[in-house]
Amino acid sequence: MPYPGQEWGIPAQGPGAVAPFFRRFLAILIDWSLCQLIAIGLFGVPWGATGAESFVVLGIFAVENIVLVATLGSTVGHRVMGLRVFGHPAGSNPGPHNGRPCQWGC
Repeated sequence: MPYPGQEWGIPAQGPGAVAPFFRRFLAILIDWSLCQLIAIGLFGVPWGATGAESFVVLGIFAVENIVLVATLGSTVGHRVMGLRVFGHPAGSNPGPHNGRPCQWGC
């Protein structure tokens, strides 16, 4: 029976395996909560803000992910949950497009 990551040569279990959804979800929840706390501390955005203020948290979240994943290979939430981001074993971008531009339904 196929498992996530099998087509890329990633192991089914153990180090290097695709993390389960629950661990990835918790990592995002940790990152979002941290970004919310930063927004409260630096910009005075209230917890659970709506409207334009909610985009402050989103902006901090985007910067955190772009900077930390690009430089360290993981965010704070990834580290806490024991996750990491690594390149495709063959050096290409993993995805359903197989080197072609993604089209509808890919």
